[in-house]
Amino acid sequence: MTPQGEIVGNANLGSEHSLGLDIGYAIDLGPWQVQANLWRTDVDDLIQLQALADGVNGYGNVGKARLHGLELGLGWQASEQLHLQASSAVVRSKDETTGNPLYGAPPLTLTLDARYQMERLSLGLLYQHRAAMTRPGFEEVERPAVDFIDLDVKIPMSDAWTLQLYARNALNEDYFATADVLSALAPERSVGISLRWVR
Repeated sequence: MTPQGEIVGNANLGSEHSLGLDIGYAIDLGPWQVQANLWRTDVDDLIQLQALADGVNGYGNVGKARLHGLELGLGWQASEQLHLQASSAVVRSKDETTGNPLYGAPPLTLTLDARYQMERLSLGLLYQHRAAMTRPGFEEVERPAVDFIDLDVKIPMSDAWTLQLYARNALNEDYFATADVLSALAPERSVGISLRWVR
């Protein structure tokens, strides 16, 4: 979240108090791995950015808020060479005073990570779908859905050295990094080389 305009301090700002519960379960079924987490956090005296006047913002305690979410993960060792990992996360938030979403809560995301191991090469593909932001919080705006892909090739040079060639945002998608109304565009396609040494 990028503060905008003039920010006024608040000498009477109180502490937040929260109570959270996270329930998780994971199971390993040989080639399959499954994990799920369900969580909820209730916050009293939430510190929230507020509009005090036109172009003037400040932080204040706004009463109560609730955040809850679900995270799912699924792994599959399809063969000795191919491993697939899928995950999804959804977060919902609510300012109990206004009924509005809290700023900074991300939209639904879906991720697929695939890695194929050859004799001397390791090929990787990371696909992510970020759903449309339709419930913006304070000083956030709606954003369209976006799909982007990262690619990499890892080449072991020795027991200690690994060379990696990679492409980030390989489809060169134009999208904003966050729903913040002042957010800059996320980085465009980049291609690079890295060399890693592990003792």
